Order: sequence, then C-alpha cells, then structure tokens
Amino acid sequence: MALGIALGVYLEKHQLGVGFGEQTGFILTRNPDTVRAPDIEFLREERIPAEGFGMEYFDGAPDLAVEVLSPSNRPGSMRRKIDQYFAAGTRLVWVIDFRKRTFVVHAPRRTPVTLDESDALDGEDVIPGFHYEIAQLFARVRRE
Repeated sequence: MALGIALGVYLEKHQLGVGFGEQTGFILTRNPDTVRAPDIEFLREERIPAEGFGMEYFDGAPDLAVEVLSPSNRPGSMRRKIDQYFAAGTRLVWVIDFRKRTFVVHAPRRTPVTLDESDALDGEDVIPGFHYEIAQLFARVRRE
C-alpha cells in the first residue's frame, strides 16, 4: 500500500491520471479475452473515459502496471504477463520482489533493470517527475 499511496498522492497533486488497486481489471485482448488486474496500475488523464468509470473492466492496457511477486509466481508466467501488457500498450511495468527486496523495471524494447534499496524508482516519461525511494517500501519488511 505504501507505494500505491505515494503514487496516488503524486497523481492527484499533478493531475496526471488515475491510480487503481488490484480490484480493477484491464482487458488486454479480445476473442479470447485476456483480463489482467495488476496489484497497482495507472491510467493517464487523457485515456480516462469522458463518462467516467463503471463497474466493467477497462477496455485497454494500463500505462503502468505494478506486479508483486508471490511464492506461487513462476518466472515464465510473469514474463508472459509482461509481454501481454506490452503487446496491449502498457508503457512501464514494475515487478516487486519482497524476498529479494528489489524492483525490476521493464519497458518495451529495453533490457529490464533491477533496482535495490539503494535506488529510487523513476516514473520516466509515463509519470513524469515521480520518484520513490525503494528503501521506504522495505523499511518495515523483515529480512529473511
């Protein structure tokens, strides 16, 4: 939640768009439908429907998807998920690994970059000006 709160406050202050939690689904493909619900996601202001959001899934990909690795996540399934996001138009994916205390930053046509507690996340051109010290997220997480 800490990252989601910091991101939400930043988005609200700068009116860049809307952040969502894992309860929001995004339709990445049709026939067959592929729906993903990242742990945190962001949608730029200009992509928000004029009539607002309803209870249905959003037809399209988020601009930013944040996935938290769980013990059941397999590397191949996470890679497929990331590929699906990019094929549908997602511009940035952050994968959080609490066990390793790292973030892996994925962007289309770019080698993934692993960040640790000495680094800061950067919203790049997706969320301009957003910076988040990774140590903040892991400050209260017990080392294993």
